[in-house]
Amino acid sequence: MIDYNYYLVKFGGKIFDSESEFNKYRDKSVRYINSVTARQGRDSEIGEAVCVLSEFYFKNGESCGIKSESIDGVSVTYDNEKTQRNAYSILKLYLPSNLLYRGL
Repeated sequence: MIDYNYYLVKFGGKIFDSESEFNKYRDKSVRYINSVTARQGRDSEIGEAVCVLSEFYFKNGESCGIKSESIDGVSVTYDNEKTQRNAYSILKLYLPSNLLYRGL
């Protein structure tokens, strides 16, 4: 499992101030990566992707954009599809292509 020490030392991360904060976003990132790769990735293959995706989720929260909003009713709808597309684009940069290939 990618830990906070890996994030600080090997990856050179500077965004997360605590291990517990990093672990929260790391766990979300690992769940997403596992769902995309069918749990085929080893830590040595997914480490960088976990760290980059964790920072992405931290910076963007649950969503990357507002899909709709209403002023008087103070209702906001986020575009979660955009978040997932952006997350997948990150994975395409950092994971070996064989992990992302799903076949026909």
